[in-house]
Amino acid sequence: MHQDAHNAMLVIYPQRYSGQSSKANLTAARRIEDMLLKCNANIDCEIFLHFTIDGMHSNDKRNLGNRARLVYSEALSDPTGGDTSPFLAGAAARGKISEIPLLRVKEMKRLVQPGSVQDNVVSWNLSPAERCQQKGPKAAMKIVDALLDGMPDIGPDCRLDLVELQVPNVPDWVEGAWMMRSTWQSDPKKPIVTYCGFCRDVPVHKSIQGHLEATLMKEYWDSHPSAGPPEPLSSDSVEKPTLSLASWPGTSPTLSDIVVSKFDGDSTYCEKWALMLGNFREFVANTIDPLVQRTVGGSSTDIGGQRSTGPDLTVDPKPEAISAVVMPATPKDDFKMDDVFPGLVYG
Repeated sequence: MHQDAHNAMLVIYPQRYSGQSSKANLTAARRIEDMLLKCNANIDCEIFLHFTIDGMHSNDKRNLGNRARLVYSEALSDPTGGDTSPFLAGAAARGKISEIPLLRVKEMKRLVQPGSVQDNVVSWNLSPAERCQQKGPKAAMKIVDALLDGMPDIGPDCRLDLVELQVPNVPDWVEGAWMMRSTWQSDPKKPIVTYCGFCRDVPVHKSIQGHLEATLMKEYWDSHPSAGPPEPLSSDSVEKPTLSLASWPGTSPTLSDIVVSKFDGDSTYCEKWALMLGNFREFVANTIDPLVQRTVGGSSTDIGGQRSTGPDLTVDPKPEAISAVVMPATPKDDFKMDDVFPGLVYG
């Protein structure tokens, strides 16, 4: 928020669910507000979210209202009282976003890690907190659309970066960002949407990653013109598309387990798919890896016979030396976890 006046944060307050005390819910809300004020944030713009459920039945007792705040930097505010953040020009900044489609309970799911022996738990077996947490990708898309409604200079030349600071074990915002990107790409009044999520919990990260891989593979296979039918329509051989995409999490491209096991147990396509995977791995080993593992400077006297890898920085112009930075130290007895986030903002 403090980097630019065009950056803002939408804080959606935790809803009280069945089994949670009012005191616990109020304490969580006040803790959020105290941390925002401590990091010099302006929380004047309060927004009420009004949800609607298609085909709601009488047993669905979820609250159809939720508080939220549009937060921006107090340090970058206009001292004369004028509007500094461009988000304040949007329709949602007037205090209300209505007709937000809420995900139906029977469409909810619990994500599990790839390879887990558990299946996705059906909706009726979710806890009240898990049901309250899931709003759905359509709700995320509606909220962002309302925030942008009325903002000046919004179009395909603009880029909207959505950053989720703590990704829960539900794909609401990441699927919402994917939905915005695919739906708005032909709309001249909508920006290009990108998404970045941060997650501290490794099991949640693995579950979200596996869910996204399966979702992208399914959407590609169902919509790409060269993908062919998902299941053979007859005994005739069906040509499959050339494998040209892979993830790159480390030093070289790799294939996810979803892709590798696509045709496991299929007598018709298993061998062909294995051959394509082998050709891909051979291409990575013979073409990509030699480029990535290129040595620095060509010296053969490295310690232990190992060579550093990376770009060659021995030729002019050389990069400037980075000055030493001394970070302030905090005694162990005075350290508080709640001060880490505001400290990073000021730094």
